[in-house]
Amino acid sequence: MDLMGLTYTHSGLATSVIAIDKELTKQALVPHGIPMPGGRVVQSEELYERDPLARPYVLKPVNEGSSVGVAIVTDEGNYGQPISREAKGPWQEFSSLLAEPFIRGLELTTAVIGDRALLVTELKPKSGFYDFDSKYTDGMTEHVCPAEIPDEIAEACKDIALRAHKLLGCKGTSRSDFRWDDQRGVEGLFLLEVNTQPGMTPLSLVPEQAKHCGMTYEDLVEAIVAEALKDKAGGQE
Repeated sequence: MDLMGLTYTHSGLATSVIAIDKELTKQALVPHGIPMPGGRVVQSEELYERDPLARPYVLKPVNEGSSVGVAIVTDEGNYGQPISREAKGPWQEFSSLLAEPFIRGLELTTAVIGDRALLVTELKPKSGFYDFDSKYTDGMTEHVCPAEIPDEIAEACKDIALRAHKLLGCKGTSRSDFRWDDQRGVEGLFLLEVNTQPGMTPLSLVPEQAKHCGMTYEDLVEAIVAEALKDKAGGQE
């Protein structure tokens, strides 16, 4: 579309390439003071020999979305110690994975539209883990919107989401996902990823937050299209 000169909504190619890659996202944001979990990329073959981090930890594909291929490795789990080759998990599907410390606490998310962070939603999956099924199956996850969290945490989420949106060069709308260890205050808040093409379905979080902020679905779509047209007029992507 860039080569053909077609106008489109949401973030451009370079931004989306970086944001879909969790390791590249860290390299782009952490130097600017955005708090993200530590960890490292590991080869799946390594996992059959030793744990890359102290348990509990999270394994996820470096560049997938929708919680595809995410596994939480705990002492109490049935993956084995070390992980068994026969244990079902992302190590059977991906040659390399991102290993991160598991952050206990709450699952939070914040939408950004243009230059405005909307609010914070807490996600309470009935399964205990916000996986693919919890995201896309009606009734599997309770959305607490706005989240019942301290004001300083809500403001920190909005500030980080907006800064990440700008640092990555996002356009239209984005959604930033967080984990918050509520026993550590603001020091326990970590950005997990920035979604440059957030969902627009009836179960999706951006339309839900926009509605709570007084925007209809039509208003939301119009705002996204208007920004794309404005960028075209300004000679940008």
